[in-house]
Amino acid sequence: MGLKMIDRSRKEDREKQILTHIIKLYVSKAVPVSSKSVAMSMGNAISSATVRNIMSDLEEAGLIEQPHTSAGRVPTDRGYRCYVDYINNVLLSEKRELEALARQYVARMKSIREIIRMTSHILSSELHCASIILWPSVGDLYLKHLEVIKVKAETALAVLVTITNVVKNYIIRIDRDIDNINLKQLSNFINRNFANHRIEEISGRLHDDSFLKSKNIPAGMSGTALDIIDRIIEKDIEEEAYLDGMDNFADQPEFMDPDITRRILSIFSNRDEIIKLMKGELPNKDLRVYIGEENKAEMFRKCSIVTAGYSLCGSTVGRMGIIGPTRMNYYHVLRTLRYLSDVIDLKLEELRG
Repeated sequence: MGLKMIDRSRKEDREKQILTHIIKLYVSKAVPVSSKSVAMSMGNAISSATVRNIMSDLEEAGLIEQPHTSAGRVPTDRGYRCYVDYINNVLLSEKRELEALARQYVARMKSIREIIRMTSHILSSELHCASIILWPSVGDLYLKHLEVIKVKAETALAVLVTITNVVKNYIIRIDRDIDNINLKQLSNFINRNFANHRIEEISGRLHDDSFLKSKNIPAGMSGTALDIIDRIIEKDIEEEAYLDGMDNFADQPEFMDPDITRRILSIFSNRDEIIKLMKGELPNKDLRVYIGEENKAEMFRKCSIVTAGYSLCGSTVGRMGIIGPTRMNYYHVLRTLRYLSDVIDLKLEELRG
């Protein structure tokens, strides 16, 4: 490596180091950061004059800006992006450690409902942000047991239990009147042939004539079973979302302005935008970070949103995330989300047996 390349590498490392200190100082105090405070936070290993020169380079690159004359500097969205990309690479090297911690954590959890509620609470309290977790759709879950009970003519109650111990009830219409004896036979038929299958996979199998012939399944039985499974999927088409931590979110200094507070409240009263965002990320499992103006929805332009997926049997079935100010501790946020993503993955596999 030539001397020029070494010098360039050292300069880039120094710039990243100073940008990191600027962001950490701004995150902790929410006030513009001076060269003197950066030098002090670095143990005066670099003089204030050197820090000022590097801050000028960072400002010219659009990574920090000066909100007022004679004030210190604050990170820009681009600066946060540079920082996030840097720490995201660091986080990848910590995966083994996080997996070990995740295994200890999952031992205390017994159902997917408990996981989601607990995770939502941990995210909001640990990160001091609002949290949101998107439930997996029923089609992505695996059948443990199904019981179909007649309610009245052409109407039945379907009680679905998945292998992750989710219990859901559906009032469904059946095209013909069937008594409870035949519905019991129908339930037994589905449980016997499709236990531990994905709900959507069951629908696909019941649509497949070659599969039905290979199993010698009567057309009447398969047709009614298909109607029931498809109606369950249709009724569950909208995923549930759990939100927590609105108090943590609203207490941030950035959101004390009444106009911004009203915008924040609209996020919680109308969750369509954030749910649309998270559903649009499926089936991707990777961490996603949207900083300030990177958010397409106007209501999130003063916020950062960080999301991650969780999986079952190798497929991403849901997303979780946090909403907070752009002035957030991105390292801690990304580390925590990656960790809890692993927790959910391991627990769902454990529940499958």
